[in-house]
This record gives sequence, C-alpha cells and structure tokens, in this order.
Amino acid sequence: MSIWATWLSFDDEDHDDCSDASTCRCGPSAYQGSHIMPDDDADRVGTVDVAAIPAFVLTNRQGVEQDDDERVLPWLRLAVGASTTILDRAQARRLYHTLGDWLMRCQPSSPPTPEGT
Repeated sequence: MSIWATWLSFDDEDHDDCSDASTCRCGPSAYQGSHIMPDDDADRVGTVDVAAIPAFVLTNRQGVEQDDDERVLPWLRLAVGASTTILDRAQARRLYHTLGDWLMRCQPSSPPTPEGT
C-alpha cells in the first residue's frame, strides 16, 4: 500500500471532466523541442502528478496524533511522465513562487503568434 495520496493528476487518458474525449485537453501537451512554439492543438501525451504523505501515516509514532489528519509530511512527490522526484518544503516553496510569478505574468488571452501579430 502506498503512503502517498495523489492531490493532482493530469493525463492523456483520464477524461472525467470532458464531454468528448476526442477533443479533450486534459493531458499535458507534447513537448516538440526548444525551437518549436507550443501549440494548443498539439498531441496530448503523458502525465503530471502531485502527491503528499498524510500525517496520519505516522499515527502514534513521532508524536503525531490521529486528529492531525489535515497535516502532511514535509515532502511532495512530483511526477512528470516516467520521471518522479521528491521535493522538500524549501523546493516546493520555490516551485510555488515560480508558478505564481508565471501565472501573474501570463495573460489569459491568446498567445502572440511568432510573427508578433
């Protein structure tokens, strides 16, 4: 049994939120190289998963009480495709701020074309 609880998962096969799987945009877009502009119509491939360890895994060990079911342990599992890594609190905080900065700078309107129009 896994100690990890998945909090977020994007994949190209899970279409629970879609009315038509053939036009679904649930999964991440395929990366085509650093010289190619991303395209919303690109193939959807792979997965992105985020998971944490609930504190109740340590119930009656290391001073964690059963009432602490909202807490998590200080590691975050981040999986992109076949690669999985564990982030500590400091790394997760940097990722959080980086994503927040990107969201603040990213306009929700259509991205500019390579020609700038």
